[in-house]
Amino acid sequence: MVNYDDKSYRQGEIILGANYRIEKEIKDTLLSLNITHGERKERAPESPDPHKVIVDAFKQRGWVEYSVSKLLEEEKIDLFKDRVAIEVEFSRREFLYRDYLRFAWAYNEDRIDVGVIITLSQGAKKHYLYDSVRPDIDYAAKTLDSLKSVVTVPIWIIGVH
Repeated sequence: MVNYDDKSYRQGEIILGANYRIEKEIKDTLLSLNITHGERKERAPESPDPHKVIVDAFKQRGWVEYSVSKLLEEEKIDLFKDRVAIEVEFSRREFLYRDYLRFAWAYNEDRIDVGVIITLSQGAKKHYLYDSVRPDIDYAAKTLDSLKSVVTVPIWIIGVH
């Protein structure tokens, strides 16, 4: 079973809480999962990629990949439902900036109300080689705070372990 820590940026969790059904669905989906952290070559062959496990679980509940903009269809958000966008980011810290930009873009086009970043907790990060390049909940919160004049979209940050 997955556990998680969370942080709210620009009151993302509170805003998401206004859509209680979606907030509960996100929490229930994450809590129902069984994922194994670590590098692909070090996980047992039967342990699928955590990113894929999370995305597939949400898709089974009706979440879909979503174009950020009507003008640029190939720029996609991992998951979308009821004006909530989710990006799952375990690979590299710099990819968080791409996620923030996608959220801001969709928010500014009035396509989403809130974004959700699902990333690693501090505890889960230690299971990966090159953990210094991996994103985690604290890094996401710190970078968002430093970008507050640029990234105005409310975001709920979830660190899974």
